[in-house]
Amino acid sequence: TIALLLGFHIVIGLYNFFLFVSVRDRMYLTYTLYVFSNVFYQSSMLGVLQYTNFKFFGWEQLDNRFMIFTVDCVILTALTFSYELLGLKQQLPKILPFMKISGLVSVCNIFINLFWSTALADAICLVNASLTISLLFLCGIILCFRRFKPAYYFTLAYTAYLTGASSHIFSLLGLLPAFELNNWIQLYGGSMEIVLLSLAVGRRISDIRNHLTQVLTEQTQIEEVVRSAQFLKERHSTTNLPAELNYAYFTKPAENIGGDWVGLMHFPELKRIYIYIGDVMGHGLSPALMSVIAAGATRGAIHSSVQHPLKEQQRVLEIVRTINSALYERCQETNVFMSLALISLDWETGEVCYVNAGHTPLLKVQDRKVKGMVCPGSLIGMTENPSLMVNTFELLPGQSIFLYTDGLTENSGSSQKPIRPRVIQKILEDSSNIESRRNQLVALMNEQWQGLTEADDTTFVLLGIEAQSEQVSPLPKLA
Repeated sequence: TIALLLGFHIVIGLYNFFLFVSVRDRMYLTYTLYVFSNVFYQSSMLGVLQYTNFKFFGWEQLDNRFMIFTVDCVILTALTFSYELLGLKQQLPKILPFMKISGLVSVCNIFINLFWSTALADAICLVNASLTISLLFLCGIILCFRRFKPAYYFTLAYTAYLTGASSHIFSLLGLLPAFELNNWIQLYGGSMEIVLLSLAVGRRISDIRNHLTQVLTEQTQIEEVVRSAQFLKERHSTTNLPAELNYAYFTKPAENIGGDWVGLMHFPELKRIYIYIGDVMGHGLSPALMSVIAAGATRGAIHSSVQHPLKEQQRVLEIVRTINSALYERCQETNVFMSLALISLDWETGEVCYVNAGHTPLLKVQDRKVKGMVCPGSLIGMTENPSLMVNTFELLPGQSIFLYTDGLTENSGSSQKPIRPRVIQKILEDSSNIESRRNQLVALMNEQWQGLTEADDTTFVLLGIEAQSEQVSPLPKLA
């Protein structure tokens, strides 16, 4: 019977150790250590270790120091395992100082036991073990009232253990009849404890996985909201555009979400559209959230500005300055800045007003030739009073403009070579159709990056007044 029950403990311990090796969850390791500590304690108490040592090593007796040492090990591993299983750092932080005291007493008692007085260590061990079991049992009861499900199994496990241990002690003291069962009831109680704690571990791991699933679902939803905010198109922005005006954009974040944002706002009553593209330093969630703020500030500034009668050159400057004012303090706090390009187009006259706040240059395509429109300006959030200027030009039928973020020309694939500006220029010159250019650029990125993770987000915008439509090739899938 003893061999069967101890073997059961060992199997449970080894099983949880293999689980730890597989999933690298520390809870499995702490539980394994607790189980094997109990194995050594029970083996010492029931004389199994004494018999084993006599059988294999010829030792007639095992020093009492070893049993005291195993009890201290059980206390330390029980505290560690209970901390992990019950999540006491979050659930019961006020209990932690008492657990630390109990653990420290056990560590000190190991040295007292080994190097000073076994009798004193025995007394300390008995008191500390009683207080530790009471403390852990109290934690389980409190968390049961809080409906923390792993605590149900935990409390039942310690109830089984305490029942077995108490019955054994009372039997030794003569308070209970000396039945054969009482000789092994502590081991039975310990076995029941191991079973219930295994169920508690399984429940806890299940809860953690469910929580992680919920977190991942919420993260996915947040990413969707962020992407919607970054690339939001006002209602009727593109559907009500004049037939001859074509607009397209493409974006690929370096991670799930990135720091680029882009949008088009159409005001039919003014016969004018506004196109903006921005790029926050870095990539990932933090720049993405900053870009959401920036996109909202951009839309707000444009909506507010069109309500007032201003010359268009003055209006676009005022819009960018308003955006800078809205983001300045936040940028200074986080030490994160962003670039922005804003275009205002009167689609009847073809007049374009262009402001560049530290962004890559606008490329204008006319007569199958690309011309860079240099318009220097300060990054958004860099200074309280940014240095900005307006560049004005005409966009006539057959002409188009191209805006992009620096990821397009800085990312590199396995060849470690980025896309060269002259290759982009050739694509823009070879076709006069917006969608065809977009498709060719996507195909170029596919070929150049070969599906590898990019170092930076990539976004580009195409806007053109087409003289005549061309057949559009299917959009290639970006690996």
